[in-house]
Amino acid sequence: MKKVEKSVAKFFHYNTIPFNAADSGPYYQAMINTIAEVGPGVKGPTGYQIGNLYLEEEMKEIGVYIVSIKTKWPQYGCTIMCDGWSSHNRAYC
Repeated sequence: MKKVEKSVAKFFHYNTIPFNAADSGPYYQAMINTIAEVGPGVKGPTGYQIGNLYLEEEMKEIGVYIVSIKTKWPQYGCTIMCDGWSSHNRAYC
């Protein structure tokens, strides 16, 4: 167990991932569980796959989720919020 924990910690350390990302909801543990379930020899996705293929899939899934929420707007109303993020060219959310 400690071997796994040290390996994960090293990944966080060397990639400057905020440590609280490990406490940020169900996705971190789900990732660990899936890797353990698949077992030895599993290979992680490439940067290209993460930033393109799986990002596109995630965006589609979120789009479907948003459509399901929009159907409830007439009954419950809607508030749209932004955290103030801005892009490299200072275009604000």
